[in-house]
Amino acid sequence: MTEIRQLTTYAQKESFRAMLLDADPCWEMVLNYLDGDMYVLYYNGQPAAEAVVFYREDFGMPELKNISVLPHFRRRGLAQHLISHLQSLYSAQAQAMCVGTSTVSDGALRLYISCGFSPWFVEQNFFTRNYPEPIFEEDGRQCIDMQYLRCDLPHVM
Repeated sequence: MTEIRQLTTYAQKESFRAMLLDADPCWEMVLNYLDGDMYVLYYNGQPAAEAVVFYREDFGMPELKNISVLPHFRRRGLAQHLISHLQSLYSAQAQAMCVGTSTVSDGALRLYISCGFSPWFVEQNFFTRNYPEPIFEEDGRQCIDMQYLRCDLPHVM
């Protein structure tokens, strides 16, 4: 059984620091969007996944900024479930949602595409410009460019 709860205080969000850093390894970058909306998915009463949604004024839409599933809860569809919940939730206030990930993050790209996102644009050198240390995928490829994807949100009547 799953339950999704919104965290409302900084202390609550801070308690999930390890999960946040799993998706974004630079705490200074996380702090840039931690005042956004944070949600935790509980699986059988245990925290299993988290996501942060931050409204991007420059894009005119909410951006899924951070999503992480604890390793022992992966491959159960929890990330898709959480993303679907957020798409429904934000459809009342936005027409679209976006997400960004490294152009070499094949698993993340497949996940987002399976959730209805389509490639939108690439921001060149995002990771080398914004992170103090290089970031590498598990297969050894360096994250350099940010691939943004977007999806239209269903309108709720």
